[in-house]
Amino acid sequence: MNEHSDKQNNYRMPGGEKIDSEKNLEVRMQRNEAKEDDSCNLCNCSWLEKAGDYVIRGMEFVFYKIGRFIGRFPWAGILIGIAICAVSLLGIIRWNEETRARYLWVPADSRAGDEFYISRKWFPSTSRISRFILHGDNVLTADVMQKALDLDTRIKAITVGADDSPQGWTDMCARAGPNCLQSSLLEIWSYDQTTVDALSDQDVLDDINTVTTSPISGRDYDPFILIGGESTDSEGNVTRARAIAFNFFIANSNDEPSKDVLNWEQEFLDICEKGVDGVQLDYFAARSFSDIGGGAIGADAQFLFVGYILVTIFLCLVLGSFNCRDQKVYMALAGLLVIGMSIGVSFGLGSLTGFDYGPLHGVLPFLLLGIGVDDMFVVVAAWENLPESTNHLPHVEKVALMVKHAGASILITSLTDVAAFLIGSSTVLPALRSFCMFAAFGIFGLFTITLFLFTALFSLNQWRAGKNLNACCCCYFHGDDYQPNRCSRRSYSQLVFEKYIATFLCYWPVKIVVIAVTLALCGVSAYGVSQQESDFNGEWFIPGGNYFDDYLGVNNRYFGGRDTPSHVFLGEVDYFGERDALLALPGELESVRNVRSGSVDSWFSQFYQHLGETWPASEAEFYSQLATYLSGDGDEYQSDVNWNSDETAILSSRIPYAYVRMKTSDIRAQALDDTREVMDALPFPNRDAFAFNDDMLGWEADKIIYGELIRNVLLAFVCVFVVCLILIANIVTCLLVVSCVILTLVDVTGMLHFWDVPINTISTIFLLLAIGLAVDYAAHIGHVFMTSYGNKKSRVQQTMKAMGTAVFNGGFSTFLAFVPLALSQSYVFWTFFQAFFLVSVFGLFHGLVFLPVLLSIIGPSPYLSVRTLNQQVREDWVQQNGTQENGTTNPAYTNEEHGKQVAKF
Repeated sequence: MNEHSDKQNNYRMPGGEKIDSEKNLEVRMQRNEAKEDDSCNLCNCSWLEKAGDYVIRGMEFVFYKIGRFIGRFPWAGILIGIAICAVSLLGIIRWNEETRARYLWVPADSRAGDEFYISRKWFPSTSRISRFILHGDNVLTADVMQKALDLDTRIKAITVGADDSPQGWTDMCARAGPNCLQSSLLEIWSYDQTTVDALSDQDVLDDINTVTTSPISGRDYDPFILIGGESTDSEGNVTRARAIAFNFFIANSNDEPSKDVLNWEQEFLDICEKGVDGVQLDYFAARSFSDIGGGAIGADAQFLFVGYILVTIFLCLVLGSFNCRDQKVYMALAGLLVIGMSIGVSFGLGSLTGFDYGPLHGVLPFLLLGIGVDDMFVVVAAWENLPESTNHLPHVEKVALMVKHAGASILITSLTDVAAFLIGSSTVLPALRSFCMFAAFGIFGLFTITLFLFTALFSLNQWRAGKNLNACCCCYFHGDDYQPNRCSRRSYSQLVFEKYIATFLCYWPVKIVVIAVTLALCGVSAYGVSQQESDFNGEWFIPGGNYFDDYLGVNNRYFGGRDTPSHVFLGEVDYFGERDALLALPGELESVRNVRSGSVDSWFSQFYQHLGETWPASEAEFYSQLATYLSGDGDEYQSDVNWNSDETAILSSRIPYAYVRMKTSDIRAQALDDTREVMDALPFPNRDAFAFNDDMLGWEADKIIYGELIRNVLLAFVCVFVVCLILIANIVTCLLVVSCVILTLVDVTGMLHFWDVPINTISTIFLLLAIGLAVDYAAHIGHVFMTSYGNKKSRVQQTMKAMGTAVFNGGFSTFLAFVPLALSQSYVFWTFFQAFFLVSVFGLFHGLVFLPVLLSIIGPSPYLSVRTLNQQVREDWVQQNGTQENGTTNPAYTNEEHGKQVAKF
C-alpha cells in the first residue's frame, strides 16, 4: 500500500525536482526554486524586464493571430505570398543594368567624379582603343613584321554599316591631323608592303634603334613604348624583345559607342581570334570589359543551379522523416520556391525604387538561399518542438503556436539583417548602396513570403500527415492504423545536441578550453585585421579562361610596369597674369612622390622658352603670339589648348604628366592627396585647375573605403544591438549575442587577410553580410534561452535541443549553397565563397559553442512571463494536488495537464 502510494505521489516539477509526498512539498519547492534561479541578474532592470515582457507578449500575440489565420485559411496565406511577389515584380519595368565603372565605384558627389565630368566636357573622349600583342621568344624579326603587316591589312579592310554606305578604316578611325591615329612599329616603314617584305632581321633592329621621327606625321616617334621584355647591348640598343603592341583608335564622339563602333570592334576581335601562324597573339577591344566582365557573374549561373540542387537534397534529408507519411520533399521544393519569389521581390522593388543592377548583384540568389533556408529550419523546428501534450489540440491551434514562436524568432534575425543593409545603403559608393537596398528588399520578401506562403504550405502538409495521407501521392490513404517505423520518429540530431553537446559544453574544463580557443582565434584574427590593406582593381572582374584574361596577363607581364598617364586641366584662368605660378607648376608637380621626373610636358613652359626674354606687353599680345606658336613650332600642343571662337582667350587647356607604377591603393591614395595639395595651392578656383586621370576614380574609392567600412560596421552593430534589445528584451543576452557577432566579424576579416583578400567595395559588402548571418546563428540561441526555464545548465540543454539542429542545418545549408562557387572564375563569386566559408565556420562556432558556454556561466533569468507561468504551474499543482481521504494525490493534475499549461505559453 505504501509502495503504491509513493508511486502515485511521485511527480517532477518543471525544474526537474522530484516531489514524493505532500508532507515535504514546501521544502522541495523552495529547494527547486533555488536551483532554478541560478542565473546572472546583474543587468536585469525591472523596468526593462517589464517593457521587454510587454514587447514579447505583444509580438507573440500578433504572430499567434497570424498563425490562427493561416491555419484556418491556408489558401489565403498562399495568395498573400503570391501577391507580395507579383506586386513587387511590377518594378521590373524600371530595370536597368549598370556596368560602367564610374557609376559603380566612384563615390557620389566626389571630387574625382566632378573632375571626370569637367575634364570630359573640356576634352571629350574622341576615340576607343583596340589592341593586339604579338609575343614569343623574339618578335623583332622580319618574319614577325611581315605577319604583323598582314594582320594590320586585314584589320583595316573591316567594313561596317549599311550595304549602300559601308564604313571602312579611314571612315571609322580617330585622327591626328590628316592621319588615322594608330601606334605600331610598322609606322617606321610607313605600312608599306614592299618595304616590309624587303626587311632583314638586322634591318628591323637598326631601324628601331635609330628612327626618332615618324615618316608619316613628321612628329617625334618613340618605338620603345610599344616593345616589352626587351634585351639591350652594352650601348643600350635593343637586340631582341618578347612582345610588341599594336594600337588602333576608333573615333567615338559620344559617351556611349555607336552600333557601327561596336560592330567594328567585334570584327576586330573575330579577326584576331583566328591568330597568326608562328607567333602568339593576344588581343582586346574597348567593348571587351563589358562583354566579358559584365557577363562574368551571369556566366557562372551554373554554380547557382548546382548550389540549389545541393541544398534541395539536403533539405529533403533533414526536413522530414524517412517514412511514407512524414518525409517532406514537397516542402523542400516549396522552400526553394519561396527563395525564388524573394529574389523576384528583391529585383522588383530594387528596380522600382530606382537602383541599378550591378556586377555584384549576382550573388544575391546565394545570399537569399542561405538566409531563407535558415528561416525554414526555424519554422519546421518550431513545429517539431511543440510538446506531446499539444497533440490533442486542433490543427489550427497547433499552427498558431508554431507561428507564435517561429515568427518571433525569424523576425529578430530578419529585422537585424534589414537594419544592417539599410545602414549599408547610406554609403556614398553607388554599387554598395544599390546592393544593400536590393538585399534589404530581398530579406523583406523572404520574411513575408516565408511567414505566409511557406507556413501555409507547411500547414497543409501537416494536415495531410495528420490524415495519414502519403507524402508523395496525397491521394493515397495509409489507413487509420498506420504507424511510421520507429527509427523515423526519433530526432537523433536533437538528442545529440541536448544530451551530448550541451552537456559536454557545461563541464568547466570544456568551458575553459572553449573560451581559450575563442580568445586565441580572436588574437590571431585581430593581428590579421591590423595588417589588412585596401586595394581594388577593375581587372578582377574579368574571369579566367577567355581571350581578355589572357590578354591582361600578357599585357601586365610585358607592359604592366609602365607609367600611368595623367593631365593637369586648366579652365578660364588668368594665363597672362599668373605666369610665375604656371611656370612653377611643373617643378611643384614633379616634387610629388610617385610623379615621374621629367614627365611634365607643359605647353606654357615651352611657349615661355620660345619667347625668350621678350614677354608680351599685354594680354591681347600674349594670346596672339600663343596662337602663332601653336600653329607653327608648337603645333604638337595644338590639341592641348581649346580657344574661344576668335582665338582671343583660352577656354581650357591641359598639361600631360605621368605617375610611376604604384602597387597598392594606399600609395595611390597618398599620391592623389599630394597632387591635390599642389593643385589647391595654385591661385585658381579648384574647378578651374585640377589634376586628373580616369584611374583616379578608383583611387578616390580606395581612399574612403576604410572609413566607409568602419562607419557602416559600427552603425550596423548599433542597429543590431537596438533591434535585439527591443525584440530579445534583455540587455545581458543582447550583449552576449552582439559579442558573438563582433568576434565572428573580427575572425572573418582577419582570416581574409591571410587568404589574400584586401579591403575594398566587394569585401565591404561581404562583411556587412557576415554581420547579418552571424546574427542569425546567435540570436536564435539567445532568444530560445530566454524562453526556457530551469537552472542555466537545464536551459542550455533545452535551448540546444530546440534550436541547435535548426541553427546547424541553416549554417551547413548556407555552406552547401556556396561550395560550388569555389570553382568559379569570377572574382566576386570566389571572394563570396571565401567570406561565407569563414562566416559559416566562425558563425556556427560562436553561436553553437561559445554562446552556450557564456549562457551557462552568466546567462540571465528567463522572461518575466516564463517565470510567472511556471510559478502559476506550481500554484495550480499545490491547489490541485491535495490529498484524498485515502492519502493518494489528486489525479486531476497530471504530467499531461502540466504540459498543456506550459504549451499555452
